[in-house]
Amino acid sequence: MSTDASIHTAGKPAIWAVVPAAGVGKRMQSAIPKQYLPLDGRPVIEHTLNTLLSSPHICGLVIALGEDDGYWDDIDIDTDKPMLRTAGGSERANSVLNAITALLLHHADQDTS
Repeated sequence: MSTDASIHTAGKPAIWAVVPAAGVGKRMQSAIPKQYLPLDGRPVIEHTLNTLLSSPHICGLVIALGEDDGYWDDIDIDTDKPMLRTAGGSERANSVLNAITALLLHHADQDTS
């Protein structure tokens, strides 16, 4: 997984996936957040991210995770595409905004270096 990112690829605008994954599973009354529940032997989030990143149309991904997420380090993502991590918000909309902001800041940093 890389953090090098470009807003364009081969002259075309780059398409980035934004994944809000800061939920804690409160409504599901689960001991672990729903994105980390097992599905076919692997956490749901692992299936989701590997599927998104395997698409030839997606050139990178930003994920918004809870500040105290203790599960993320155990997730196996198989990609050379850039992935950025940012803090999730109190609601899904805040997590999406944080992810978009992180992506914009990352690209601004890339443009000035």
